[in-house]
Amino acid sequence: MNRRLCSTIAFTLLFGLSACTQYPAERGPVNEQGLTTLTQSSFDELAIRSSTDFKQYRKLKIEPLTVSYDKTRRHDSLNRKADAFEFDEREMALFNEQFRKAFSGTWGERYGWELTEETAADVIVIKASITDLYLYASIKNNEILPTKAATNESSRMVINLDLVDGQSGELLLQSSGKKTTGFRGTGVGSMTRTSSVRYWSDAFQAFRQWANLLANQVGDIPTS
Repeated sequence: MNRRLCSTIAFTLLFGLSACTQYPAERGPVNEQGLTTLTQSSFDELAIRSSTDFKQYRKLKIEPLTVSYDKTRRHDSLNRKADAFEFDEREMALFNEQFRKAFSGTWGERYGWELTEETAADVIVIKASITDLYLYASIKNNEILPTKAATNESSRMVINLDLVDGQSGELLLQSSGKKTTGFRGTGVGSMTRTSSVRYWSDAFQAFRQWANLLANQVGDIPTS
């Protein structure tokens, strides 16, 4: 094996390890809600109730998402209005489905939490909102897409998520952070056409990544 190939492999391994590394959160003061604030590069805001014993929870309830959109004016070659870049009722249900599937699957595998619609002492509740959602291209399949509908990213958003005790309603964790969906690289060569099918896949992957980031803050919990 020549020296150049060895160097390339070593660089690739080093880059891969650094990309997967999530550095520990730095603890800050306690906020007005009684949560310890944390500084972590993946989040704009993060705080957790340090006294919480997450082992007491066995079930997960996920409340429906609320969504608000970025107000940036669109410049679309088909002169479509803002509603072409917002979810209708069916699309909103699919967006919620990706969120629900991502969190219930990720946390179910990691913690053994079962999905429920009830509230009880062993239930932890996810309350989340998506703000500043910006679709880079319309996902309406019944419309002709312009050439510029090929994008490097499919959307950007801010994910605001709280964890709440299912019985007392006590706030356990509060988080907020920016997230991009469908990033496949920079430049024309990595651009792909946006469609509803591709977008739901992008959203699911982004929500699953967020679920893992939050799980890293909660830590490992025995499943038995």
